[in-house]
Amino acid sequence: MKNNVRGNLVITQRTLQFVWNASRQTMTAILIITFLLGIIVPVNTIVWSRFLDALANINPDDHLSKVILWLALNCGLWVLNGMLQKINKYYKDMQSDYVNLYITNKVLDKINSLEIIHFDDPNVYDQINKVNSEALSRSISILNNLVSIIQNGVILLGVIGIIILYKPAMIALLLLTFIPILIINIKISSKLHNIYNSRLENLRLVTAIKSLMIRYDNIKELKITQMGKELLLRVSNTYKKYLAEDKKIRKRNTAIQTFGDSVELLTKFFFTLYIIIDCIKRKFSVGNIVMYITSIDNLMQAIGNIIVTFANTYNDNLYMRTLFDFLDKEIAVSEHERTVSLTHFKSIKLQHVFFKYPKLDKYVLEDINLEIEAGKSYLIVGLNGSGKTTLIKILSGLYEPSSGEISVDGVDVLTYDKNSYRNNFAVVFQDFIHYPMDVADNIKFGRYADKDNNSKMYRAAQQSGAIEFINKLPDAYETQLQNEWSEGTEISVGQWQKLAITRAFFSDAPITIMDEPTASLDPIAENEFYLGIEEMIKSRTCIMISHRFTTAKLVDKIIVIDNHRISECGSFEELISREGKFKELFTLQAEKYNLGDVVYEA
Repeated sequence: MKNNVRGNLVITQRTLQFVWNASRQTMTAILIITFLLGIIVPVNTIVWSRFLDALANINPDDHLSKVILWLALNCGLWVLNGMLQKINKYYKDMQSDYVNLYITNKVLDKINSLEIIHFDDPNVYDQINKVNSEALSRSISILNNLVSIIQNGVILLGVIGIIILYKPAMIALLLLTFIPILIINIKISSKLHNIYNSRLENLRLVTAIKSLMIRYDNIKELKITQMGKELLLRVSNTYKKYLAEDKKIRKRNTAIQTFGDSVELLTKFFFTLYIIIDCIKRKFSVGNIVMYITSIDNLMQAIGNIIVTFANTYNDNLYMRTLFDFLDKEIAVSEHERTVSLTHFKSIKLQHVFFKYPKLDKYVLEDINLEIEAGKSYLIVGLNGSGKTTLIKILSGLYEPSSGEISVDGVDVLTYDKNSYRNNFAVVFQDFIHYPMDVADNIKFGRYADKDNNSKMYRAAQQSGAIEFINKLPDAYETQLQNEWSEGTEISVGQWQKLAITRAFFSDAPITIMDEPTASLDPIAENEFYLGIEEMIKSRTCIMISHRFTTAKLVDKIIVIDNHRISECGSFEELISREGKFKELFTLQAEKYNLGDVVYEA
């Protein structure tokens, strides 16, 4: 129990620190105004009682100055209260925006710092989804809770100061009455949070299906396969299941809360009745009777609000815990100190490298021994699932080997700063990104530090062959891509691939890796690509993965991966002269499409 309370206090403190850091000036203004709003309630209770006494004791011959004074003070306090409420709302709305920006930056910065291995864990996606959907609203809720506690706390102290002069024991009795209500609210919050957690992955799947159904790229296939209704049914069935469960939960919670409210109202009734009878016996003035009744009402309301606020804060903390667990997630996946910068290299060696993905028992790569020399070109071939893409992920520093060593010029790669090492690579993956921006950004994201170098962008587009279709777009390099956006233009899959290749050409990275770079290109575009790549092969280290052997004679070495191991490595002439896997695959392809010395695959 102590640990649970301490844990909640720590989360509340961290959340409030977030809210405070988002904008300290705005938060200071909120705290001052909230304090003033809290003072107004007990002060106005006294003012109103004085007004009633002045009104009750007035004679026809008396002057109305006292009555008017107390009434004016009462009205002035209400006007001030209204003004402060409006000003406070303005500051709270501004603070919400500041908190939104602050948390968004924190979360995106954390996502950016995570290694790719973290994203192999589905729990990380659950965390990110929960953080994105709940963290902002919950942090704002804790801000509102803080404001509520301060305001109601000041009211509480003010009215206690009034009641303590009358019946001190009443305060203790009222506090005891509300303790069961606090416990009930906390239990309800815990149960609702557990239900939410149990549904998280299914709700994430529903969100993914809804997103899938509105993406422009997916609509054509959904229309042909007529799967839209089936996907809709799956979403609907999930929601219906949860709605049925929620109906039962809400019925039970409503009954419990109604009982608690009834107890609170009955308590208020008996205390009010007691005050009336007791004050009449003691011949108190009407103003004093009303003051004590109003104070009891304000006291119960303040205690009730504080208890509900504490319960809400407990509930919010359950969700905020996920945010802080995510932000506290360990980034480093290596025990090595990685501080050395890598600016150039002569060779990268992989020695007895084994690798398997998290939660998998089977190795994807086994006993890999390979040397990549600066300025050389390589073609990696092999059947699907043999480990080709995994090899380039390890080589480019996205994953660390499960065992074995990677060294750069004899120095363990784990010595080098990760970002410094990765800056040496420009990689075109099969599932490259379609940035929802203009053409220029889609190219310059290859090396955004050179974003002002347009001549470099034009040269890269020329090398990749993308320049021809770019110049035909409505605004050329300033054309917004994708139909989902205002004035957006949709381009073909092959054209997207050309942009991804242009992005690699735009980079100054000494090593360029391309995974199936011509998979979506037509024969003419493919030919243009190979004409451009000959120049790139001369100027930098180049590694390609391909099922097509068109480049087999262009590269210095061919690496054959078979059954997760390197079975062959050598030049075209060396491998074609052997009775190995490369000759087998090359011959199969050549039998279908052999035009002179060049082999094509449709």
